[in-house]
Amino acid sequence: MLLGLKKRKKILRKITIKDAEERMNKALSFLQHKKGTKEYNKIEGNIKASGIKISPETFQSLNIVISITAAGLTLLFELLSYLNKTASIEVLNMAAEMLNNPSIKIIKFNLSISTILAVFIIAYFLPKVFLKISAGLRKSASEKEILLLQSYAVIMLRANVPTKEILIALSKRARIFSSNFELAVKKYSTNPEAALKELKESSNSNNFRKTCIALEQSLKTDSLTSLKYLESNRVFTREINKQHRLRKNKRNEIIGTLLMVFPLFILIAIGAYPWIIYILKLLNNIPM
Repeated sequence: MLLGLKKRKKILRKITIKDAEERMNKALSFLQHKKGTKEYNKIEGNIKASGIKISPETFQSLNIVISITAAGLTLLFELLSYLNKTASIEVLNMAAEMLNNPSIKIIKFNLSISTILAVFIIAYFLPKVFLKISAGLRKSASEKEILLLQSYAVIMLRANVPTKEILIALSKRARIFSSNFELAVKKYSTNPEAALKELKESSNSNNFRKTCIALEQSLKTDSLTSLKYLESNRVFTREINKQHRLRKNKRNEIIGTLLMVFPLFILIAIGAYPWIIYILKLLNNIPM
Protein backbone atom coordinates (compact mmCIF):
# COMPACT_ATOMS: atom_id res chain seq x y z
CA MET A 1 0.00 0.00 0.00
CA LEU A 2 2.87 2.36 0.88
CA LEU A 3 4.59 1.52 -2.41
CA GLY A 4 1.36 2.36 -4.24
CA LEU A 5 1.18 5.76 -2.53
CA LYS A 6 4.82 6.49 -3.35
CA LYS A 7 4.26 5.62 -7.02
CA ARG A 8 1.19 7.86 -7.09
CA LYS A 9 3.17 10.74 -5.59
CA LYS A 10 5.90 10.26 -8.22
CA ILE A 11 3.29 10.34 -10.99
CA LEU A 12 1.79 13.54 -9.55
CA ARG A 13 5.22 15.17 -9.32
CA LYS A 14 5.89 14.42 -12.98
CA ILE A 15 3.04 16.74 -14.03
CA THR A 16 5.00 19.97 -14.37
CA ILE A 17 4.00 23.51 -15.30
CA LYS A 18 5.13 22.75 -18.84
CA ASP A 19 2.72 19.80 -19.03
CA ALA A 20 -0.15 21.96 -17.77
CA GLU A 21 0.82 24.62 -20.30
CA GLU A 22 0.77 22.10 -23.16
CA ARG A 23 -2.62 20.75 -22.06
CA MET A 24 -4.07 24.26 -21.87
CA ASN A 25 -2.72 25.12 -25.34
CA LYS A 26 -4.13 21.91 -26.78
CA ALA A 27 -7.55 22.50 -25.23
CA LEU A 28 -7.75 26.08 -26.51
CA SER A 29 -6.02 25.53 -29.86
CA PHE A 30 -9.29 25.91 -31.80
CA LEU A 31 -9.56 29.53 -30.53
CA GLN A 32 -5.97 30.47 -31.40
CA HIS A 33 -4.34 31.96 -34.49
CA LYS A 34 -2.49 29.23 -36.35
CA LYS A 35 1.26 29.24 -36.94
CA GLY A 36 2.22 31.00 -40.15
CA THR A 37 -0.73 33.41 -40.17
CA LYS A 38 -0.21 37.18 -40.12
CA GLU A 39 -1.64 37.62 -36.61
CA TYR A 40 0.45 34.73 -35.22
CA ASN A 41 3.64 36.25 -36.68
CA LYS A 42 2.70 39.62 -35.19
CA ILE A 43 2.25 38.09 -31.71
CA GLU A 44 5.51 36.16 -32.06
CA GLY A 45 7.35 39.36 -33.07
CA ASN A 46 5.94 41.31 -30.11
CA ILE A 47 6.90 38.51 -27.68
CA LYS A 48 10.42 38.39 -29.09
CA ALA A 49 10.73 42.18 -28.89
CA SER A 50 9.49 42.24 -25.27
CA GLY A 51 11.97 39.56 -24.17
CA ILE A 52 9.30 37.58 -22.30
CA LYS A 53 10.01 33.85 -22.31
CA ILE A 54 6.66 32.55 -23.53
CA SER A 55 5.40 30.85 -26.67
CA PRO A 56 2.75 32.50 -28.90
CA GLU A 57 0.42 29.55 -28.17
CA THR A 58 0.72 30.04 -24.39
CA PHE A 59 0.26 33.80 -24.72
CA GLN A 60 -2.94 33.30 -26.70
CA SER A 61 -4.20 30.71 -24.19
CA LEU A 62 -3.54 33.05 -21.26
CA ASN A 63 -5.29 35.83 -23.19
CA ILE A 64 -8.42 33.69 -23.48
CA VAL A 65 -8.25 32.45 -19.86
CA ILE A 66 -7.78 36.01 -18.49
CA SER A 67 -10.72 37.28 -20.57
CA ILE A 68 -13.07 34.48 -19.46
CA THR A 69 -11.94 34.87 -15.82
CA ALA A 70 -12.52 38.64 -15.87
CA ALA A 71 -16.00 38.22 -17.38
CA GLY A 72 -16.78 35.40 -14.92
CA LEU A 73 -15.66 37.46 -11.89
CA THR A 74 -17.78 40.42 -13.05
CA LEU A 75 -20.80 38.13 -13.28
CA LEU A 76 -20.00 36.52 -9.92
CA PHE A 77 -19.66 39.87 -8.08
CA GLU A 78 -22.96 41.12 -9.49
CA LEU A 79 -24.65 37.83 -8.57
CA LEU A 80 -23.31 37.98 -5.01
CA SER A 81 -24.51 41.59 -4.74
CA TYR A 82 -27.97 40.52 -5.95
CA LEU A 83 -28.11 37.62 -3.47
CA ASN A 84 -26.96 39.89 -0.65
CA LYS A 85 -29.74 42.36 -1.43
CA THR A 86 -32.27 39.52 -1.61
CA ALA A 87 -31.14 38.24 1.80
CA SER A 88 -31.49 41.77 3.23
CA ILE A 89 -34.97 42.40 1.79
CA GLU A 90 -36.48 43.06 5.25
CA VAL A 91 -33.92 45.76 6.02
CA LEU A 92 -34.52 47.32 2.60
CA ASN A 93 -38.31 47.33 3.20
CA MET A 94 -37.81 49.11 6.52
CA ALA A 95 -35.49 51.66 4.90
CA ALA A 96 -37.99 52.25 2.08
CA GLU A 97 -40.80 52.91 4.63
CA MET A 98 -38.65 55.20 6.81
CA LEU A 99 -37.39 57.27 3.87
CA ASN A 100 -40.68 57.04 1.95
CA ASN A 101 -38.80 55.83 -1.11
CA PRO A 102 -40.27 52.62 -2.65
CA SER A 103 -37.41 52.31 -5.17
CA ILE A 104 -35.06 51.19 -2.36
CA LYS A 105 -36.80 47.81 -1.97
CA ILE A 106 -36.80 47.07 -5.70
CA ILE A 107 -34.09 44.48 -6.36
CA LYS A 108 -32.83 44.10 -9.91
CA PHE A 109 -30.07 42.09 -11.53
CA ASN A 110 -28.42 45.05 -13.26
CA LEU A 111 -25.63 43.27 -15.14
CA SER A 112 -26.25 43.13 -18.89
CA ILE A 113 -24.66 41.01 -21.61
CA SER A 114 -23.09 44.13 -23.13
CA THR A 115 -21.26 44.85 -19.84
CA ILE A 116 -19.89 41.29 -19.65
CA LEU A 117 -18.86 41.51 -23.30
CA ALA A 118 -17.14 44.86 -22.71
CA VAL A 119 -15.19 43.41 -19.75
CA PHE A 120 -14.24 40.37 -21.87
CA ILE A 121 -12.96 42.54 -24.76
CA ILE A 122 -10.99 44.89 -22.48
CA ALA A 123 -9.41 41.93 -20.65
CA TYR A 124 -8.61 40.29 -24.01
CA PHE A 125 -6.73 43.33 -25.35
CA LEU A 126 -4.94 44.30 -22.10
CA PRO A 127 -2.20 41.61 -22.36
CA LYS A 128 -1.46 42.77 -25.94
CA VAL A 129 -1.14 46.36 -24.75
CA PHE A 130 1.16 45.20 -21.93
CA LEU A 131 3.23 43.27 -24.48
CA LYS A 132 3.66 46.34 -26.70
CA ILE A 133 4.63 48.52 -23.72
CA SER A 134 7.16 45.88 -22.58
CA ALA A 135 8.58 45.71 -26.12
CA GLY A 136 8.95 49.51 -26.23
CA LEU A 137 10.68 49.66 -22.84
CA ARG A 138 13.00 46.79 -23.74
CA LYS A 139 13.87 48.39 -27.08
CA SER A 140 14.87 51.61 -25.35
CA ALA A 141 16.97 49.73 -22.77
CA SER A 142 18.53 47.49 -25.43
CA GLU A 143 19.68 50.46 -27.56
CA LYS A 144 21.49 51.91 -24.54
CA GLU A 145 23.06 48.53 -23.80
CA ILE A 146 24.22 48.10 -27.41
CA LEU A 147 26.04 51.44 -27.33
CA LEU A 148 27.78 50.34 -24.14
CA LEU A 149 28.71 46.96 -25.65
CA GLN A 150 30.01 48.70 -28.78
CA SER A 151 32.28 50.83 -26.56
CA TYR A 152 33.68 47.66 -24.97
CA ALA A 153 34.09 46.08 -28.41
CA VAL A 154 35.97 49.14 -29.73
CA ILE A 155 38.39 49.03 -26.78
CA MET A 156 39.07 45.31 -27.33
CA LEU A 157 39.42 45.68 -31.11
CA ARG A 158 42.02 48.41 -30.57
CA ALA A 159 43.91 46.01 -28.32
CA ASN A 160 43.69 43.25 -31.04
CA VAL A 161 41.77 40.93 -28.73
CA PRO A 162 40.63 37.71 -30.54
CA THR A 163 37.00 37.60 -31.66
CA LYS A 164 36.07 34.75 -29.32
CA GLU A 165 37.48 36.63 -26.32
CA ILE A 166 35.44 39.68 -27.35
CA LEU A 167 32.29 37.53 -27.44
CA ILE A 168 33.03 36.12 -23.98
CA ALA A 169 33.64 39.62 -22.56
CA LEU A 170 30.44 40.97 -24.12
CA SER A 171 28.37 38.02 -22.83
CA LYS A 172 29.57 38.84 -19.28
CA ARG A 173 28.74 42.53 -19.60
CA ALA A 174 25.43 42.18 -21.44
CA ARG A 175 22.12 41.93 -19.62
CA ILE A 176 19.45 41.94 -22.32
CA PHE A 177 21.60 40.18 -24.95
CA SER A 178 23.52 37.89 -22.57
CA SER A 179 21.78 34.70 -23.80
CA ASN A 180 22.50 35.67 -27.44
CA PHE A 181 26.21 36.05 -26.79
CA GLU A 182 26.41 32.94 -24.58
CA LEU A 183 24.93 30.81 -27.37
CA ALA A 184 27.40 32.30 -29.86
CA VAL A 185 30.32 31.52 -27.53
CA LYS A 186 29.19 27.87 -27.24
CA LYS A 187 28.94 27.43 -31.01
CA TYR A 188 32.02 29.49 -31.89
CA SER A 189 34.58 26.69 -31.46
CA THR A 190 32.84 24.37 -33.94
CA ASN A 191 31.91 26.96 -36.59
CA PRO A 192 32.88 30.62 -35.95
CA GLU A 193 31.22 32.05 -39.07
CA ALA A 194 27.93 30.23 -38.47
CA ALA A 195 27.95 31.28 -34.79
CA LEU A 196 28.38 34.97 -35.69
CA LYS A 197 25.75 34.74 -38.43
CA GLU A 198 23.27 33.18 -36.02
CA LEU A 199 24.12 35.86 -33.44
CA LYS A 200 23.45 38.58 -36.02
CA GLU A 201 20.05 37.11 -36.90
CA SER A 202 19.02 36.58 -33.25
CA SER A 203 17.84 40.20 -32.88
CA ASN A 204 15.87 42.69 -34.96
CA SER A 205 17.92 45.64 -33.67
CA ASN A 206 19.95 47.29 -36.47
CA ASN A 207 22.67 48.44 -34.05
CA PHE A 208 23.03 44.93 -32.64
CA ARG A 209 23.31 43.50 -36.16
CA LYS A 210 25.96 46.12 -37.01
CA THR A 211 27.94 45.09 -33.92
CA CYS A 212 27.81 41.49 -35.14
CA ILE A 213 28.90 42.59 -38.64
CA ALA A 214 31.93 44.31 -37.07
CA LEU A 215 32.79 41.05 -35.27
CA GLU A 216 32.41 39.14 -38.55
CA GLN A 217 34.80 41.60 -40.21
CA SER A 218 37.34 41.13 -37.42
CA LEU A 219 37.18 37.38 -38.07
CA LYS A 220 37.34 37.53 -41.88
CA THR A 221 39.59 40.56 -42.50
CA ASP A 222 41.28 42.48 -39.69
CA SER A 223 40.50 44.43 -36.53
CA LEU A 224 41.21 47.81 -38.17
CA THR A 225 38.37 47.44 -40.72
CA SER A 226 35.84 46.37 -38.11
CA LEU A 227 37.05 49.12 -35.77
CA LYS A 228 36.42 51.86 -38.36
CA TYR A 229 33.01 50.39 -39.18
CA LEU A 230 31.97 50.17 -35.52
CA GLU A 231 33.25 53.64 -34.59
CA SER A 232 31.44 55.31 -37.52
CA ASN A 233 28.24 53.49 -36.54
CA ARG A 234 28.58 54.63 -32.92
CA VAL A 235 29.00 58.27 -33.96
CA PHE A 236 26.01 58.04 -36.29
CA THR A 237 23.83 56.35 -33.64
CA ARG A 238 24.73 58.92 -30.99
CA GLU A 239 23.83 61.75 -33.35
CA ILE A 240 20.45 60.17 -34.09
CA ASN A 241 19.81 59.64 -30.36
CA LYS A 242 20.75 63.27 -29.72
CA GLN A 243 18.22 64.47 -32.32
CA HIS A 244 15.53 62.21 -30.82
CA ARG A 245 16.32 63.52 -27.34
CA LEU A 246 16.13 67.16 -28.49
CA ARG A 247 12.82 66.49 -30.25
CA LYS A 248 11.44 64.76 -27.17
CA ASN A 249 12.57 67.60 -24.88
CA LYS A 250 10.93 70.16 -27.19
CA ARG A 251 7.68 68.18 -27.18
CA ASN A 252 7.78 67.91 -23.38
CA GLU A 253 8.32 71.68 -23.11
CA ILE A 254 5.26 72.35 -25.29
CA ILE A 255 3.13 69.90 -23.26
CA GLY A 256 4.39 71.44 -20.00
CA THR A 257 3.55 74.95 -21.20
CA LEU A 258 0.05 73.87 -22.24
CA LEU A 259 -0.50 72.19 -18.87
CA MET A 260 0.53 75.41 -17.13
CA VAL A 261 -1.61 77.66 -19.34
CA PHE A 262 -4.75 75.49 -19.26
CA PRO A 263 -5.52 76.05 -15.52
CA LEU A 264 -4.96 79.78 -16.07
CA PHE A 265 -7.57 79.83 -18.84
CA ILE A 266 -9.97 77.97 -16.55
CA LEU A 267 -9.50 80.56 -13.79
CA ILE A 268 -10.00 83.42 -16.26
CA ALA A 269 -13.15 81.75 -17.60
CA ILE A 270 -14.53 81.23 -14.06
CA GLY A 271 -13.73 84.83 -13.10
CA ALA A 272 -15.16 86.30 -16.30
CA TYR A 273 -18.36 84.19 -16.29
CA PRO A 274 -20.44 86.51 -14.00
CA TRP A 275 -19.40 89.53 -16.06
CA ILE A 276 -20.36 87.80 -19.32
CA ILE A 277 -23.79 86.94 -17.90
CA TYR A 278 -24.21 90.51 -16.65
CA ILE A 279 -23.32 91.98 -20.08
CA LEU A 280 -25.71 89.57 -21.83
CA LYS A 281 -28.54 90.62 -19.50
CA LEU A 282 -27.84 94.29 -20.22
CA LEU A 283 -27.90 93.60 -23.95
CA ASN A 284 -31.25 91.85 -23.59
CA ASN A 285 -32.68 94.88 -21.74
CA ILE A 286 -31.67 97.34 -24.48
CA PRO A 287 -34.79 98.39 -26.40
CA MET A 288 -34.72 97.46 -30.09
